[in-house]
Amino acid sequence: MPAGAWSGSGGGVSAYETIPEFQAAFGIARARGHRAIPDVAYAADPTSGFSVYRSSSAKSGGWYVIGGTSAGAPQWAGIQALGLSAANERFYPDKAGGNPGRFFRDIVSGKNGDCIYYCDARRRYDYVTGLGSPVTVNF
Repeated sequence: MPAGAWSGSGGGVSAYETIPEFQAAFGIARARGHRAIPDVAYAADPTSGFSVYRSSSAKSGGWYVIGGTSAGAPQWAGIQALGLSAANERFYPDKAGGNPGRFFRDIVSGKNGDCIYYCDARRRYDYVTGLGSPVTVNF
């Protein structure tokens, strides 16, 4: 079963930053000429995160489950290190192209609050999961 949006995530419209060209060309609804956040999603729920093993100390070593930005950000850095394909300037045109599911799994269920439109996951782009989560084998 596909994962839904995480209720602990954030997102919205910047009060200060104007919309970048790659988002403007994509046509994000209700951005009102400002930067939409987030661009992408990643499995970040700390309760179902990623297992890591810490071996630096016998006293505090062992397996841990981590999540959130601490797990997602380094993995996005790894995707970027695979080549120049993981960049915002490419994400939006790729998603708008003829095969929108090639690089992203669209997250269409879940929410992160009660603010209706800006808190609900939906098709194409939403303010909870952005364009979706990466299909990493295609980057």
